Amino acid sequence: MTQLGLAQVSGLRGDTPISDRARFDNYYIENWSLWLDIKVLLRTVAEVFRGGGR
Repeated sequence: MTQLGLAQVSGLRGDTPISDRARFDNYYIENWSLWLDIKVLLRTVAEVFRGGGR
């Protein structure tokens, strides 16, 4: 199973520069909250049902 993080559910996959993805990872770390986790979870579920990233 693939884990999706903030960068991935925000559309940053594949050929996206690592610096862009790292920016989202750093934002997540610096702004962590239960609400942010819930948002990432909900967006992950939406991506799975939509078939995003295929």
